[in-house]
Amino acid sequence: MAKARKGEENAIAGWLEYGAALNEGAAKFTDENGVQNDRAFGEWISDNLSEMANEHEQVAAMWAAAYPDELAQLLVRLRQVWGMTWVFRKPALRLLG
Repeated sequence: MAKARKGEENAIAGWLEYGAALNEGAAKFTDENGVQNDRAFGEWISDNLSEMANEHEQVAAMWAAAYPDELAQLLVRLRQVWGMTWVFRKPALRLLG
């Protein structure tokens, strides 16, 4: 389980780094009024970030990098839900097995 947890931590760290890079890039294409040039930003992504994620993953990574405290709270809640799911699924697996 420790290896799985370490893999999860590495994956999250990777997404946070990716999101931070996207946020830095987005800032380069935002004018003084806060308006972003989406076309130029998209071209920058294509030119600079070879490992492309889909648009939804990019937005999620950008949000996670901008709000790491909220992400940490969300992950705690998700782990609780996963744990509860396993508790309820375990008796059903015994019945099937």
